[in-house]
Amino acid sequence: MLLAALPAPAAVQWQPVVDGGPVFTPVTTPVLSPVPTGELQADQPPAAPRWQRVDAPGSGSAPNSPVRWAQAPATTVPVSTPIKPQQPPKPQAIARSVGRAFSYGGVLYPEVGFWVPTAFRQDVARKFVLTYQLLGNPTNTGSPDAPSWNEFWNTYSDGQYQAEFTPLIMGPISAGITFSQQESFVGSRSDGNYRDSGASIGFQVKSSLSPTTGFAIVGQNQEQLFGGGGPNGRYPGAIDNIQADLGRSYLFIASQSVPLGNWFGAKTPAIATLTAGAGNGRYKPIDDTRKNWVNYGNYGPIGTLSLAFNQRISIFAEWAGQYNGIGASFKPFERIPVVGTVMLRDFQGAHQGIVNCQGGNPDNCRTTVDGRITVSF
Repeated sequence: MLLAALPAPAAVQWQPVVDGGPVFTPVTTPVLSPVPTGELQADQPPAAPRWQRVDAPGSGSAPNSPVRWAQAPATTVPVSTPIKPQQPPKPQAIARSVGRAFSYGGVLYPEVGFWVPTAFRQDVARKFVLTYQLLGNPTNTGSPDAPSWNEFWNTYSDGQYQAEFTPLIMGPISAGITFSQQESFVGSRSDGNYRDSGASIGFQVKSSLSPTTGFAIVGQNQEQLFGGGGPNGRYPGAIDNIQADLGRSYLFIASQSVPLGNWFGAKTPAIATLTAGAGNGRYKPIDDTRKNWVNYGNYGPIGTLSLAFNQRISIFAEWAGQYNGIGASFKPFERIPVVGTVMLRDFQGAHQGIVNCQGGNPDNCRTTVDGRITVSF
């Protein structure tokens, strides 16, 4: 049973009497009566009646002014509104290196160059990168650029194997080693002996300066494991026994990726990537290579400009000293880290790739197709 207050009591008034003593008018006592029981909300209990003094209009503060009491308005108890916790800002996706490819937000993208690597810190989920590539013509100027298929397979093509292992990844920096076998064991250009394949090791140190910016120092083919490489700083002579020499090189490069939003309803964004810097060895200007061989020497500009439409396909243009051209890269499977890349180079009239043009004449250059397959894990 609940109790409720009846109407407010009559106001108490002061009135003068003959002898000047105040008298009180009768006070009406409120009567409490039962009311039906009802359900009350826990956060809105019934408010008890409150009273406040009300002076008669115009009475001022004279002693004989009547004093009145009226029920005060109910006090409103503010009800606290739950404050939604602020959602933390969505973390920005990060670009990471995977050989000549990269990952963005943990998703592997195709390659964005054929010879020039990306400069971001290595992707921790892909410390191993294995590559087999087939170059389409020989690295000498004495052979025609229009071979038959039998000539191409036996005497023209170079099969190369590369491996990268990055065991050290700390914060924004990664460091790893590279392995390159510069000649395959097939064809007349190979002696069929692994000691003559030009196996060599190098290093790469990469760092992320921001989520989409990287800088790297790379040393390629620094030490040939079984000898057989060419000299440094001079063209080989009769005393030099060269089996294979892809070029001892240093690269100083920076990469910048720019997400462009999701195109054509793709699940992953299109990304433009620019890698630029300087390199020597096989990356230096071709005139220097013809005079002083392919190892070390002067530095020349290198770079790639690419557009990945999504995580499946990309196109690029590359300037890499000895080999320059345009290419495309494909990742056919969404979750299997296999990437295929082709590159067209040595266009007629090209003035960089003349090391592969008959007689060293740019007018003798014919377009060559290089290709490779890469697996990362």
